Amino acid sequence: ASVKPKTAAQMEQLKAEEVLQTAEKESFAREKLALLIGNSTYSSGQLNNLSGPENDVYELAKALREHDFKVLSYINLKYDEMLECFDKFESYLKKLNFSGVYALFYYSGHGFLSGDKRYLVPTDAT
Repeated sequence: ASVKPKTAAQMEQLKAEEVLQTAEKESFAREKLALLIGNSTYSSGQLNNLSGPENDVYELAKALREHDFKVLSYINLKYDEMLECFDKFESYLKKLNFSGVYALFYYSGHGFLSGDKRYLVPTDAT
């Protein structure tokens, strides 16, 4: 026999337990994929080098792998390399039909805003 909850807090706890039990039975996503890019060393001399992006990507990759993410992590990419890794990420998602996938993109490095568009800066930007 189940005990009927008496308070609102007990009701909320019961609901949370039911959600967790359902989550354990059902897989919300069959794949988890992350693309992480950390650009810190810029070749043009016009942009300051950054101290954080490499460590940011390393720490985030480590945490995501602990949660069963497949992680594509890249450091200090030039323009062509950035395009190539975006293509690789998109290709992988297309193979999965963009269905049942948690996809995460993270970028740490220089960027800028022009009008209403945001841009990521590759390490070989001039």
